[in-house]
Amino acid sequence: MKTEAEYNTQISVSEQIRLLLELGTGADINISQVAQATGISDQALANLLQGKSANPRLSTLLALCQHYGISLDYFACESEAACRAYLYHHQMQAASPLIGAIENAAAHLSPKGQRNVLAIMEWMRLAAPAVR
Repeated sequence: MKTEAEYNTQISVSEQIRLLLELGTGADINISQVAQATGISDQALANLLQGKSANPRLSTLLALCQHYGISLDYFACESEAACRAYLYHHQMQAASPLIGAIENAAAHLSPKGQRNVLAIMEWMRLAAPAVR
């Protein structure tokens, strides 16, 4: 488990893309499927994930954003915590009213309390496919 300092350190573009694929695609990340759906080559996507390509093209980032239904603002997030919060907020906008109510209540918690709520929601998300 990461420490609070690790969640709040500067995040690289490759880490942002890894997190986007992890949270947007689920546990079974298939880079080939994402590459095909976005029009990005498998090799280019692999280079981004491995940090070999530190400055991706705007068209590449836009393709990922369009695929995941997010704004380019995601890549302005400066830490893993900010990226996770951005993605969870985006997911909650499309979720049930109960999730929205939890989000509103969590907004009044301390940063540690908010991280705890996000962790619980992540556990629920990971458990959901097994329950179905």
